Amino acid sequence: IFPNAGTYYVEVTDESPAYGGADYFYSLTITAEQACDTVEIESNDYYYYADLLDVAGVACGHVDSWLDDDWYSFYAVAGETWTFDMSAYENGSTLNAQLALYDTDGTSLLYLDEPYWPNDPYFSYTFTSSGYYYLEAGSDLILIDDFGPYMIYVY
Repeated sequence: IFPNAGTYYVEVTDESPAYGGADYFYSLTITAEQACDTVEIESNDYYYYADLLDVAGVACGHVDSWLDDDWYSFYAVAGETWTFDMSAYENGSTLNAQLALYDTDGTSLLYLDEPYWPNDPYFSYTFTSSGYYYLEAGSDLILIDDFGPYMIYVY
């Protein structure tokens, strides 16, 4: 997952000189996604340190362990329906992710999507009042597949 638009370089090397070299063919596949509108900045491990999420954009981050949660804040208007689509495993990450939506106080859970692996979180929510809400991205708190990069599509 590339956090910004730009030029990136890839190096291909042999793990074993006995099975490679100039006389061998290699296949490299690279898939490009939309660049990130919001890039997660540590420390954003609690709602009061949340990164501001761009509306109708893509947030990118990295969960470092089962203890690392990444928080985002955004302003929603009463009656709006937003969709949150998290891509981790789908993009090749080892993260078994969960995504939680919190009310304007940052502590009242409104919605939790913790799908069974290998599915990534995806849900829509209609807001009943206007205000700043919070989104928490993290691992499923199981000590297997609890770290890796992710992208959250918001629309």
